Amino acid sequence: MTNTFRTLRLGILFPAAALAGLALSGCGGGGDGTQAPVAAPAPSVSGPAPSVSYPAAQAGDPVFSSSCASTPTKAAIGPFSTQPGDCFVSYRITDADLTAMKAAGGHSPTLPVRVLADAKAAFKDSIDVVMVLLDQSEAEFKDGKLPYGINWPVNTCSPHATTCPRFGRLGQIWLNRPTFLTNGPSLHELLHGYLNRMARDGTTGFVIPTEQADHWGFSSANGQLGGWDPAQFKARPDGSYSANNFGTVANYGNATKYGNLDLWVMGLVSDSELQAVQVAVGANWTGDGTYTAFTASRIDTYAPEQIIARVLPAGRPSTAT
Repeated sequence: MTNTFRTLRLGILFPAAALAGLALSGCGGGGDGTQAPVAAPAPSVSGPAPSVSYPAAQAGDPVFSSSCASTPTKAAIGPFSTQPGDCFVSYRITDADLTAMKAAGGHSPTLPVRVLADAKAAFKDSIDVVMVLLDQSEAEFKDGKLPYGINWPVNTCSPHATTCPRFGRLGQIWLNRPTFLTNGPSLHELLHGYLNRMARDGTTGFVIPTEQADHWGFSSANGQLGGWDPAQFKARPDGSYSANNFGTVANYGNATKYGNLDLWVMGLVSDSELQAVQVAVGANWTGDGTYTAFTASRIDTYAPEQIIARVLPAGRPSTAT
């Protein structure tokens, strides 16, 4: 993790009533799905760890301890309190801060801008993403006034552009529960960071033209931003279509693997490995309550070269970056 995402993890905040947690890492933003829950359990993993080749470290990259069990090296760094092992820091916010965020539906930039400025002033490492975990009470969480997860872009450039500043390349992520780091939508939000400034807009000019802004919608992308499993897609005798149970903005939290299109967007597979994507035009759920059957005026297929051509030149992903 040290060399792939040059990351500083900032942990959970512990204010008197409202708590917030910070993690600095590599990520991006988006919403939760109503069709498919985003806070699903993480899948179990067995077998040997895959062999990974990391890029060489650069001068100034942070070095992290392998354990979070030791006494903090430094009790506080600026306004941040250091937690055991130097893996997390806490940052106290006020009830008024949280109330203002909720009043704006989570989209008020005032608090995030302040936290980001404090993080940038306190930590000098090259940080890809600032991740904040809000440590709310059960009652505060259940009032439903904050989205599961959201990302504010930090830079006005694509993270794929080599000229984009290193600090905050993948955005500033806010998750409204600490458990949403492990259960989702943390992976969903991480993916959104790579999409910043990558396409002309979030709908007709998106990586694939979707009626669900900035997400994969009714398509065969089958990833963290929604879409069906192409292996289960079929046309039905009545002219409608069906696939697996899927969402148009999210697919079951961190239990969902990144799809092929997700991996290409992140620069983890090359142009030659990118697969074609089907997109349903004028799609709507049939209303049977299963989120498997839908109607559409037609199904368009976008070949890899067509998808690549839709991306802005400065936002082209590459395995080299």
